[in-house]
Amino acid sequence: MSNILKGEWSLVQWNPDIATEEFLNIGVTFKYDGQEYFKLLDHFGRVTCLYDEQTSQHLKDVIELYEASFDNKFFDFSDQIRFISKGLAKGADTDQILARLYKRTVSLGKLHEEKKKKRSEFSIIKNDYFLTRASKNLRKSLNNSADLKELLELFPKDSYLQKDGSNLYVPIRSKQSYGSLVSVVSNNIDTINSNYLTLATDLFTAAQIDRKQPNFFVLKPSATELQKLDEKKADDVGEALDKLDFKFKKCGFNIDSADSEEELNDRMIMWMKKEAA
Repeated sequence: MSNILKGEWSLVQWNPDIATEEFLNIGVTFKYDGQEYFKLLDHFGRVTCLYDEQTSQHLKDVIELYEASFDNKFFDFSDQIRFISKGLAKGADTDQILARLYKRTVSLGKLHEEKKKKRSEFSIIKNDYFLTRASKNLRKSLNNSADLKELLELFPKDSYLQKDGSNLYVPIRSKQSYGSLVSVVSNNIDTINSNYLTLATDLFTAAQIDRKQPNFFVLKPSATELQKLDEKKADDVGEALDKLDFKFKKCGFNIDSADSEEELNDRMIMWMKKEAA
């Protein structure tokens, strides 16, 4: 029982129309050991059915803004979002707890059966969830191998460096290099650009100040996922990623990419071993 996590959870609700004062459940949060974890709506078919495409797109934009504000520990950016404290929750890990609470309370997140049969949806890997999960998996890989434990020195528990009053996300650090990672597994070009530029800029700034070599590990959409998009959208995604890679390679970045989290984890470990040699 000592491994069971216990904490407070809340519903995240959204008001699509201030005039109606109606609130819909769009996610859940879980607070454990001083940290806030969250899971928000990522399928919008039911929202479109209830309202329209414009309202659905508005909610997508609201959720993206909310996730950014959440990372900065700023929760009251809109009167259309509210939190309802629900009490105690417990489970084996934060992902399991959030998934269970989300399934129980966020009916908008359920896919229509007929929609599943018509076509497969592109599977988005949200960057915030990816960073948490990838960091946990990398640390687990290093801890579980006697040959790799020494690499934990390159992977401090605090993923941020403070430079000139700014907190810069640089999770992997060796004597000569800095490393970071990002998920750009999305069908939204704005999201791809935002995720990539935010973390690459943090890495670039820290590397410039401390005279380190920047190394960027990028999780990209697989060919299977891209085939779920129409041809023009798939081409737009590929072109956006090529432009970002080109830009930062010109800035001196070493860029290593993969289309699965397991492969990217292995690539980061291989690089860390070279750095420690």
